[in-house]
Amino acid sequence: LNYIHSLTGHSDWIKSLDFNTHNPNEIYLASASQDTSIRIYTFKFCPTATAPTDSPSIYWNNAEANKLTEISFKTVLYNHNDRVCGVYWHPKEPNTLLSVSFDKTVIIWEWSDIDSMYEDKAHMGDIGGNQLGYIGGGWANFGSHLFCFNFNGQFYLWKNNQKLNDSNNTNNTNTILVYEPQIIRSGHASAVMDVDWNKDPTLKHPYFITVSKDQTARIWSKWIRPINNNSNNNKEGGNVESWHEIARPQVHGHDLYAVTFLGQTHSFVSGAEEKVLRLFTAPTSFLSSLSNISLNPSLSSTDSNSSNPSSNNSTTSTPYGANVPALGLSNKPLFTSTDEEENNLNPFNNNSGKPQFREDPKPVKIETLISPPTEDQLQQSTLFPEISKLYSHGTYPISKLRSNETEPKLLMSSSYSRTVATAALHVHELSGVGDKSNINVTDKVSIGTGHGLTMTGIAMGRNNEYVYTVGKDRLIMVWKREGKEGGVYKVIDKKKGGDRVIYDVSIERINEGDQNLNEGEKSNDRVVIGSRDGGLKVYENKEEKLVEVWKGSGEEAAVGVDWREGKGGVIGV
Repeated sequence: LNYIHSLTGHSDWIKSLDFNTHNPNEIYLASASQDTSIRIYTFKFCPTATAPTDSPSIYWNNAEANKLTEISFKTVLYNHNDRVCGVYWHPKEPNTLLSVSFDKTVIIWEWSDIDSMYEDKAHMGDIGGNQLGYIGGGWANFGSHLFCFNFNGQFYLWKNNQKLNDSNNTNNTNTILVYEPQIIRSGHASAVMDVDWNKDPTLKHPYFITVSKDQTARIWSKWIRPINNNSNNNKEGGNVESWHEIARPQVHGHDLYAVTFLGQTHSFVSGAEEKVLRLFTAPTSFLSSLSNISLNPSLSSTDSNSSNPSSNNSTTSTPYGANVPALGLSNKPLFTSTDEEENNLNPFNNNSGKPQFREDPKPVKIETLISPPTEDQLQQSTLFPEISKLYSHGTYPISKLRSNETEPKLLMSSSYSRTVATAALHVHELSGVGDKSNINVTDKVSIGTGHGLTMTGIAMGRNNEYVYTVGKDRLIMVWKREGKEGGVYKVIDKKKGGDRVIYDVSIERINEGDQNLNEGEKSNDRVVIGSRDGGLKVYENKEEKLVEVWKGSGEEAAVGVDWREGKGGVIGV
């Protein structure tokens, strides 16, 4: 490669370059810079081999090809408010350019022969939210779609549906491009720390929640819709099924480490490095959307007022949605639709005769969805209202949370630890959970000690009498409740589970009809543990003593285990 010439003009770093080669005799070069501008240069092959002496252009004589190339500056484009991170020529239309900027906007530029300039024909992007700007993008499907992505790994996709005539132009020579946001797969941008399935037995198609170090909690469910003849997805029962993120109930300011649903309710608790447990409840807008997306008819009647959010009030029903107020840190419940609030925004609509204005900006519009939400909807309109905070941990971040599958009033939590005192099992006795007439939750905490290092797994017995825990100290412990009720548990037995760290524990979920039990006889709990060396062990609680009944091994570390129901059961690793 030989150096030819330098093209000057930008005053800051150049972030992107793209050549337009639709016309082999006249090539365009677009450049994007951190100075918020886009510059376009022309490379034109001349029929003669002699450069004119009075031209401001730059000429390069390619002796090998016996061609003279004229390099000239064509135009500069300004309309972004932050660095321009990418420019991309349309694959089919030679005079159409796409630009992506850190100001969270995407602009389509088209050359106008009438005005002899590039005009911005379409703007797409985000308004609000707490995400960073776009850092790249491009065209897809031969230019019918365009996409972009940001630093956190979120993708955005738009489809060009049609072109409309500009009604303000009497000659109807200009057109307005119409792009609509499309459904696209999403995912966490950092390590996933915990996952929990919803345990509502009435759900035909269950869903689950995940939390991550990217400081978000995300809910995933099947999207079930009629068969599309052009789809290659699996078809079952006349429908196409695929998994999608359908809600982002919590966008936090701290890394999230643990999550659990409370019993069979649609409320969940999350734990982060801030050492506070936050309790969220599903708004009626989410339940209605979930019913539509995953075809769960049992959810359509969960709240009789879900289709009429304006009839709800702050003391007698489930919130319709959630919003983070200006300068706020918690998701606040919304009990009325934003359409009704819009009708009440007249500043003179009060008895004082003086204007009264909103202290907070208008909340985002909460809608009932029939398909998975787009990225901008996930960021702002799928939040869950936070109804309570639970305090008991004060030294290290939360490491694990678990709730009994049939009883939402008992919640177990633990934190990262290096001492016996902080590696404790915190038992929360909650009241008010699942009660639509009382969204205030009270908490009574009991603390028991046993492990010497961080507790990595918690499994609750089927009747709340026993709790099983494992930790980084390589021990498995069984705790017994003192008395028939209450949340005070004491260690009654412990065993060394292996030579490496034990990562998780799960109790066998069984149907009582699958066991041959005599009248009055009680089945023993059985639990499986997974460790760093890939080992799996099954223990049975026989007369309050842990007895190893099976052992297996794998090639990789067993960082998570789950024992499903059924005769014999299935252990997932």
